[in-house]
Amino acid sequence: KGCSVIIDSGTSLIAAPPMALMQLSKQIEPIMEDCSNLHRLPTLRFTIDGTEFTLPPKAYVMRVTGAVMEAESVWDILFFKPKLRKLNMCMPAFMQIDMMSQLGPVWI
Repeated sequence: KGCSVIIDSGTSLIAAPPMALMQLSKQIEPIMEDCSNLHRLPTLRFTIDGTEFTLPPKAYVMRVTGAVMEAESVWDILFFKPKLRKLNMCMPAFMQIDMMSQLGPVWI
């Protein structure tokens, strides 16, 4: 099947049609939050206008670091010191896009 591809160097996520992401999720094992299974994930292959492009796991898995504030209520934030939980996890770098072109579904 055909599709349209938009190459956007300013986009951190790979935007793909929902059906493609559903199919992909069935073919790739879940990404461990601690990134411990990156070595077992496959290299993805895309063919764009006859040229094959490969994406190793480190290109489609992103590590998110930072901190998340935890509080039971807004009062905890305003009057008490909220707890900060450090965040360091891996997650797929995909998002859904439901856009069609004359050539088929759009990928970004």
